[in-house]
Amino acid sequence: MVRLGILVLLLVHANAVYPQDTLFYKNNALPANSFDEALTYGILERDEFDSNQVIETKFTVDRRIVSRTFYKDFKKRIKHGQQMLWNEYSKLAATKQFSNDSLHGYWREYTHQGRLARESLYFRGRLAMDTIFPLDTTDLFPDSQTVIPEYRWMYFMPLFKECENVGNRKRRESCTSVALRKFILENTRRPIGIDEADNEAKVWIGLTINETGNVSKIKVLPETKGSIPFQQEAMRVILSLPEMIPATQYGEIYPFEIKLPVSFGLGYDEDLNGLEFNSLYSFGLGIDMSSREIRNQVILNQMVDRMPIWEGCQFKGFEETQDDCTEYRLERFVNKNVKYPHELRFEKPREVILVTFKVDEQGAIEVLEILERLGGGNELMRRAAEEVVMSLPNFIPAKKDGMPVPFEFTVAVRFKY
Repeated sequence: MVRLGILVLLLVHANAVYPQDTLFYKNNALPANSFDEALTYGILERDEFDSNQVIETKFTVDRRIVSRTFYKDFKKRIKHGQQMLWNEYSKLAATKQFSNDSLHGYWREYTHQGRLARESLYFRGRLAMDTIFPLDTTDLFPDSQTVIPEYRWMYFMPLFKECENVGNRKRRESCTSVALRKFILENTRRPIGIDEADNEAKVWIGLTINETGNVSKIKVLPETKGSIPFQQEAMRVILSLPEMIPATQYGEIYPFEIKLPVSFGLGYDEDLNGLEFNSLYSFGLGIDMSSREIRNQVILNQMVDRMPIWEGCQFKGFEETQDDCTEYRLERFVNKNVKYPHELRFEKPREVILVTFKVDEQGAIEVLEILERLGGGNELMRRAAEEVVMSLPNFIPAKKDGMPVPFEFTVAVRFKY
C-alpha cells in the first residue's frame, strides 16, 4: 500500500502558488518552463518512503482536471494502478488499470454525459474481453462550445520538430502538414524505366507514428493504384521521414495512425482527400498541394504575431477564424478568376501552378516565384497564374510586435478546362 504525503495546493485568483513538485507542460506533453507558457500542469504526490512512487494529477491552466495517474516509477513513467481521465466538462471520461506499465484489468470509457460506452478487460497487456454499449444521439454529438481551441479536448497530433514553437495549435498543425508535404515532394523519385502509361500512380500508405516519434507499422493499402516499383519508392520515402514529436492523448504519449497518399502523376489530380489521422479527426493535409491547406510553406520561418488578413475577415472573431476566412477568400478568388489560356482550348491540359507572393507592409502584392508542381509546365499558364495573383486586392498586413511586416504566401492555382 502506498502511503502518500500531504498534497498542498494553493491557488489565488491573479497568481498561482504551487507546491515544489509541480511540472508544467506545453502541447504534446512537452515540458514548459513556467505557468505562463504552459497548457497544463501536474501536481505530484510522493510516497513518504519511496519518493519515486508518485500520483500525478494534471490540470489545464484554467484549472480543469485532466488526469490522475499512479506511477510505480515516475522517472521511467511506469504506470502501476489506476489512471483516470476527465473530459472538457470535468466528468470522468475513462478509467484504466495498469500493472508494471501494461494494461491489466478494466478499461472503461464513458460518454460526455457519464454513461458507460465501452468496457474492455486486459490481461498483462492483451485484450481479453471487449463490450461496446449502444448510445443515443445525445451521446454522439456533445455541445463542445466550452472547449478552448488549444485543448480540443486533449488530443494533439504528431508535430515536425521545427513546428514546435510556431504560433497557436492550428498553425503548428498546418506547419507540420506543410513540412510533411514538402518532405515527400522533395524526396520522392519516379522509378526508372516505368512506362508512361503508368505515370499517374497513387500509392496509399498506412503507418503509425509511434511513442518515440518514429515511423512504424508501414503498409501499402488496398486502394493503391500503381505497380510494385511505385509502391517500393513510396515506402522508401515514408520510412525516411525524420523523427517527429509524438502525439498525445490526455497528456499521455500514444501511437498515432496515419493514412496518406503519395502521388507520382504528372497531370492535374482531383482526388485531394488529404491525410486521415486515426479515427479522431481528419486534417486537411493533402500531399497534392490543395489550396485549402495554404497556411503557406514559409510559415516555417515567418515568426509573426498575426498573418495578413483579407479585408472583411477581421470581424470574424478569434485569430484562427480570421485565418480560415482569409484562406477561404484567397482560394475562392484565385480559382474563380483565373483565366484558362484560349490557345490551349484544344489540348485542354490540366495543371496546378504554385505561386509564391509577398504581402508587403502596406498590404500590396508582389509575385516572388512561380512553380509548376504537378505538370510539365506551360508558359501561358504561368502568365495566367501570375496575372490572377497580381489582381488580388490588398490585404491588411501581417504584424509583429505591433508593427506591419511583410509576409509570404504560397497559393495553388488550378487549371482545368
